[in-house]
Amino acid sequence: MSKRNTIIVACLLVMSAVLISILKDGDHDRLDMELVDLYNGILYGAGFGILIVTLFRKKPKQA
Repeated sequence: MSKRNTIIVACLLVMSAVLISILKDGDHDRLDMELVDLYNGILYGAGFGILIVTLFRKKPKQA
């Protein structure tokens, strides 16, 4: 996957986590909030992790 596509995927993961946290604040009695928080944390972690690794990866030296 190219660097541009990886950054797009990471941003989509972070935006979906933000959307989940916004929607969670509504009145949803049927949702298990601990499970929603778990998925939200996984999305935040994956999104920021991919973004940091992509942006700060060292380029291999060419001989």
